[in-house]
Amino acid sequence: MKKKIVSVFVILICVLSIKMVIPSYALYDYPEVYDLYWSNKTARWSVDGWADKYEVRLYRDDRRVFTKTVTSRSKSFVGEMSRGIHEYYFEVRPFNYDTGWGEWEQSDIVVVDRDISGYSGVAPGGPVGTVYSGSGPGETVNSGATPQTINNPVGQWIAANGKWHFLYSNGVYASNSWLCIGNKWYFIDDSTNMVVGLVNIGSYTYYFNPDGTMATGMITINGMTHYFDQGGKMMY
Repeated sequence: MKKKIVSVFVILICVLSIKMVIPSYALYDYPEVYDLYWSNKTARWSVDGWADKYEVRLYRDDRRVFTKTVTSRSKSFVGEMSRGIHEYYFEVRPFNYDTGWGEWEQSDIVVVDRDISGYSGVAPGGPVGTVYSGSGPGETVNSGATPQTINNPVGQWIAANGKWHFLYSNGVYASNSWLCIGNKWYFIDDSTNMVVGLVNIGSYTYYFNPDGTMATGMITINGMTHYFDQGGKMMY
């Protein structure tokens, strides 16, 4: 009987010793954040596990400009993302009172231009779709060039020096090309700039709206009314 009591006593001591060696947070899983994305100028994310709060950091052109602790799974940065053209991303890490701080996770980079569209998470004229380069809706730009079709994902719009540019997924900027995105036509000039306003391309004149989309139909420009056919060519 004494041997059994001693054995039970030894087991209890071992259990208590192990519990003292292993911190309480080791008995729980750390929360993890994932699916970080931008909704206009609001940072959003999801969490796996339970988090009591989050620490959020905003970066402008790779410099940290804002840090905030929040309890919700989102943070608006409207006031911090309104100064000219910059690249932004955010980082988030979760906190649980039992486990402490989790790992940092980073969002994708977006380009914000207050003067053009305010937010470039989508293209100036709509979501990025199939891109055709080489020839436009009405004529061939690069003589004899066959239109090239690039399926999703094709790249992204980049704002720099007050102009929009289209960067293909292979790291090459579109140049002297027509782009058809979301069933809307854009033209990129030799300097990789998305053109706006009246422009001569080949032997025709086209008009591109402030968001870069090619205009068709009756358009009044500087007090004069012009007609652009379905191919975008100005007829009068």
